[in-house]
Formats: sequence, C-alpha cells, structure tokens
Amino acid sequence: MNKVGIMIMSGFAALWFVWGLSAVNPINGLWLLVPFAVSGAMIAGAMRLPIVASKAERRRIGRVVAWASGIEGVVIFLASNVLTNLGQPGYVVIATLAVVGLHFLPLAHFLRAPVYYVTGAALVGLAVVGLSINPEATRLIVVGTGAAVLLWLTCLASFSRRAVSAQG
Repeated sequence: MNKVGIMIMSGFAALWFVWGLSAVNPINGLWLLVPFAVSGAMIAGAMRLPIVASKAERRRIGRVVAWASGIEGVVIFLASNVLTNLGQPGYVVIATLAVVGLHFLPLAHFLRAPVYYVTGAALVGLAVVGLSINPEATRLIVVGTGAAVLLWLTCLASFSRRAVSAQG
C-alpha cells in the first residue's frame, strides 16, 4: 500500500470508529480523541514515507481505486436505500461493511496487495457476525469499532512491509 492509501484508509478507520461510537449516548469527548489520535499518527507516519511508484504506476493505481470506490459507493447507496425502504435501517451498517470488505478483493488483485485479501475477508466476516448482534446499538459499536481496528491493522501491516523491504 502506498502512502496515500495509508492516509485514506486510516482516515476511514477513524470514521468507522466514530460511527460505532455514535450508538453511545452521549459520546464522551475523550473517546472521540482516540480514533483521530490513532489515525493522525498513522497519517503523519505515512507522510514521511518516500514515493516509490513511478508516475505511470501511480496513475494506474488511481484508476483502479477510483473504479473500485465508485462501484462501492453506488452499491452502498443502493443497499442503504433498499434496507431503509424495507424498514431495516439498523442493517445499513452491516451492508456497508460487507460492501467495503468486498471492494478490497479487486484492489488486492489489481494493486498486488495480498494483505487486502485478508482485510476484505475480515471485514465481510465481521459483517456476518454483526448480523447476529442485538440490540442495534451493540451491533453498531462492535461493527464500527471492529472495522476501524481492522483498517488500522492493515495500515500497520503496510508500514511493517515497507520497513522490511527498506532493510533489504
């Protein structure tokens, strides 16, 4: 994963964490610092990484990510509307998480990032587990914070891989 990927993924991790915390009423302000501190540290670390891909490779990566993310957005929009119209808005988080997890699979292939297979499978697995969690508030906490942790772990795996490849 490149530095921009780490920054984007850690930013989305913070958003997932906050979405999970949104089930806690009221949200303690100190808990809101956690995701932004973790993601901020990862973003700061990513900014220090050198750019290793050529300009052409960065363009190819951008196209792949744009297609995968565009399709992901459309599917999430459709799933959210269908679930809401069926009177099941509490499962929007599950559908969103499953789609996010599935979007990592083509990225793993086209970006040659095997860690994304693990990330995608883990996110889809968390969505499946989330189907059995009730009440809705508990489901949101588990799924939201769980997704954040999985995305942060993916970022850490990327940092680790970059450190190992830099050593030799």
